[in-house]
Amino acid sequence: MIIRPATPADYPAIRQILIDAFADHPYSHQTEHQHLKRVLIGEEPPKKKCKTSVGTSVNFSVKTLVKTPVKILQLLQDNPSMTLAEVAREIGKSLSAVERASAKLVKEGRLRYVGPQKGGHWEVLP
Repeated sequence: MIIRPATPADYPAIRQILIDAFADHPYSHQTEHQHLKRVLIGEEPPKKKCKTSVGTSVNFSVKTLVKTPVKILQLLQDNPSMTLAEVAREIGKSLSAVERASAKLVKEGRLRYVGPQKGGHWEVLP
């Protein structure tokens, strides 16, 4: 029997197999297919700490599918008059995180604020 490496075309079938395999598992969060996909494409998810029901700390991996700068650019492309506070609320990040990301985008030349502080608007640059 010849076994070939998985290809992106195989991912939907693998995902469904994992969903079915863990459907009735009492400790499953129904995200096993997402973890396998990260392994298949070689991503290293960041570590995040959480408390278990017995009060011990456990590190686990969490990876967002869309990065904060990309979300910011998408929102400001659609609504250039949004404030950074509104952007932060919309994407579920802190204001300081959005300010940091937008400052980096401005420095990289991907974003620009035009006009006065009150009444100006954002321009997403190519």
